Amino acid sequence: MALGLVLLISALVRYWDINARSLWFDEAYEFWVSRSNIVDLWKATATSYQPPLFNFLLHFWMKVSTSEVWLRTLSVFFSLVGIAGVFITANKFFGVKAAVMAGLVLAVMPADVRYAQELGEYALLFSICSWLIYFHLYVIEKKSWRGWGICLILWLSGIYTHYGAVIVIFSLSLINLIYSLYRRDFQNIIKQVIVSLVFFLLALPLGSLLFEQMSRQNSSTIIFGNLWTELKVFFQSPGKTFAFPILGFPWTIISISWINALLIIIFFLMVNLLFKGPKKQRILWYFFLASYFTYYILVRLGFYAYGGFGFRYMIVLLPIFVLIMVGVLYESFTGQFKVPIIALLLIGALLGISIYSLPNRSLSEKTRGKMAWPEIEDMRNVVDTLSKGNKHFPVYVYYGAVPAYSYYSRDTQFELEADDLPSTWISTCWSEKNSFSFCTPGRSHFGLWNRGLTEGELALSIMGVFKEPPSNFYLVFSHTYSNEDTLSIESLEKYAGYELVSKDSWSNASLYLVTKKNQIP
Repeated sequence: MALGLVLLISALVRYWDINARSLWFDEAYEFWVSRSNIVDLWKATATSYQPPLFNFLLHFWMKVSTSEVWLRTLSVFFSLVGIAGVFITANKFFGVKAAVMAGLVLAVMPADVRYAQELGEYALLFSICSWLIYFHLYVIEKKSWRGWGICLILWLSGIYTHYGAVIVIFSLSLINLIYSLYRRDFQNIIKQVIVSLVFFLLALPLGSLLFEQMSRQNSSTIIFGNLWTELKVFFQSPGKTFAFPILGFPWTIISISWINALLIIIFFLMVNLLFKGPKKQRILWYFFLASYFTYYILVRLGFYAYGGFGFRYMIVLLPIFVLIMVGVLYESFTGQFKVPIIALLLIGALLGISIYSLPNRSLSEKTRGKMAWPEIEDMRNVVDTLSKGNKHFPVYVYYGAVPAYSYYSRDTQFELEADDLPSTWISTCWSEKNSFSFCTPGRSHFGLWNRGLTEGELALSIMGVFKEPPSNFYLVFSHTYSNEDTLSIESLEKYAGYELVSKDSWSNASLYLVTKKNQIP
């Protein structure tokens, strides 16, 4: 009953405003990749910089519907499965009251709510990491082939969902191995080694995909500083890392100092649990330490999260962080080191800050003001405005706007079926000279990849999508970098003889109308 109530509350929070914002670049890209023919789906995921499991699941999920709510419901489902995993683990090691506490914290935790409302692999990653913890604890107690078999399935699911899953897989497996060595449990070590070898063999097909994706990424750079600098970065990193799931830092008006103070007290209690807590509960602390140090090293080396702490890449740490945090708070009520007033205040502060920081749009527009989460691009407003404007003018679609624009205009201007599109049609349109019909559907003309060009080169890139320079045309922008929309308009004015007629802007999306100078559209 307690689990059911927690999941009900969690589901209500996640469905609240689930379609208040339109699909942004990443979500729309997931949609188009997953609509590929099942035979070509593996090849299509090579362009998305992630493993293919989520896209295969989404491919079949879309057989029912392709509406925003239905697409995002898949993420809601995985988020609820992950919350159930944390709940059951907390119940096993601390009791049902602690489990309810963990469930309620996750029910309103902004980061989990945000990615439960997004079409992407992060809710699935959270779910897998949640159950990885439970079954790694299970094999310590039961030492069964069945437990290790489930761990193998979760390892493979994790690595085929997101490369960051290796942080949790490696860290938890390392603690398991050390624990077995300490207890001289060689039978369990043999089981773990065999399962690990099977995992590496079954993960090998991912290698070809990874190498292809890495070849199109900038090489990583080691960014370790001197000892003093590194110590400073290390002690600042937890605040940046865990302030993100609690309040969405840095996209919040709440000072990070509040979270830092909260975390300092919680980490103090964590250390107390390490030395005074029951043995079976201390293993969670070891899991947390191993996971965080692995995460820290990979981030600092530039191999993970682009060298930055926090943001969606820390989702791999969220289940173990919540478990250890709730564990020490619960122990502060009932354990040897009783500080119930402090624990109660911490829980109240944690829930209060999380609820205030929820990303649900009708609330966040009041609590965050204009400081919206970065993954918001209101393409629906762009397409609606275009449908009311002059329908004879051609439309230039900036390359970053192509996936979402195509999703929302597919029923009116983008009538090609998925089977008619090559699996890599988006990246093809970014790199080819519009010699393919799917790059110019209806009156739309998809732009080439033009990041980092000079103003003169931008004008050439934009005009190059048209067979003949139009007298008037619209420009659609979203997912831009460094004011590329403004630079594009300026380049057309300076080098192509156009002038701006009108501009409409929404959250990270804009629509321009330009005309040849001395000509009224």
